[in-house]
Amino acid sequence: MAEEMSTEKAKNLYRTELEWIRRMPKARGTKSKARISAFDELETKAKFKGEDKSIKFGVNANRLGGKIVEIEHLSKSFGDFKAVDDISYIFKRGEKIGIVGLNGTGKSTFLNLVAGRLAPDKGKISVGQTVVMSYYTQNGLVLNEDKRVIDIVKEVAEEIKLEKGSMSASQFLQHFDFSYPVQQAYFSALSGGERRRLYLLLQLIRNPNFLILDEPTNDLDIYTLQVLEEFLQDFAGCVLIVSHDRFLLDKLCDHVFVFEGEGKIKDFYGNYTDYYQWRIKEQKLAQRNTRQLKDEKPVAKEKKVPLKPTYKQLKDYETLEKQILELETEKDQIIGRMNSGNETPENITALSVKYNELVQLIDDKTMQWMELAEIIENAKA
Repeated sequence: MAEEMSTEKAKNLYRTELEWIRRMPKARGTKSKARISAFDELETKAKFKGEDKSIKFGVNANRLGGKIVEIEHLSKSFGDFKAVDDISYIFKRGEKIGIVGLNGTGKSTFLNLVAGRLAPDKGKISVGQTVVMSYYTQNGLVLNEDKRVIDIVKEVAEEIKLEKGSMSASQFLQHFDFSYPVQQAYFSALSGGERRRLYLLLQLIRNPNFLILDEPTNDLDIYTLQVLEEFLQDFAGCVLIVSHDRFLLDKLCDHVFVFEGEGKIKDFYGNYTDYYQWRIKEQKLAQRNTRQLKDEKPVAKEKKVPLKPTYKQLKDYETLEKQILELETEKDQIIGRMNSGNETPENITALSVKYNELVQLIDDKTMQWMELAEIIENAKA
């Protein structure tokens, strides 16, 4: 009993810390790194289960053959806008690829091309015979609102086969935090967040081996984020995922497709944080080269970086951390409003514009924050 109480206490604290760790940028200082270390220990304790160790959650994915998905010189444009320009790639078994880039650079178009929902202007996509795709889009779920939640799930599967054992439709819903009363409720009574959660689990129980996820973490509660993260880490198939959740991408993906605009896609080997740090160094190098080209006289030796960060740099570091947290909170509130079903079309348009502005601002401030974090960490080394 004491062990169960300790585990439950750890779970409650874990959810609080998970919220913090998802919001904060990745190149943290010593103080934050200590908190991450404590978080890892807390995560282990929170996930301990004293009962029924026979069932490990993880949907039994269909087995992949030798050929998965092959992209050859793929291109797609809409008028003057180039979404994808001459891209080739061969997917390998078990790959988990993050997709990052500013809104409007062609990420969703690329996903729709891979899923076969859009025809390319040039090039082709070949899909292996054993591939079973499941596509979670930002558009959400469109269903008969007069159906009960449990009946919607049972139409797909009465029993869900796991890697070991199985779950009933009701048990599977409970795993995704749908209580029995909510399972019996009509779809029309669900909130925006509950609809997205239901949509997500419907994709997972189809036994896919190639998952395409377009912003799956939007408007999900912390508990469901944890369940999704565990599922994706154990998932044996391929994953293509667009997300602004840096924590999830860092834990899940070993390389990322970076959409740079004008249809250009950079395949960067490393996680999302590795890409951000590389991008900062590249920008510094480009700025230095630009200054050298403008100077008529030989460039003098650069001054050595001071051993200690300045007082202003330390203050800016702290200020940016707070600002990023506030902006992330505002972004989450906007997502909640957009998914509430209570906003007018005009408000939705205005909120969408504001959301895009916030994403850009968060990215800009995160880059500044990471640059300062690098300076501070180097001084301590």
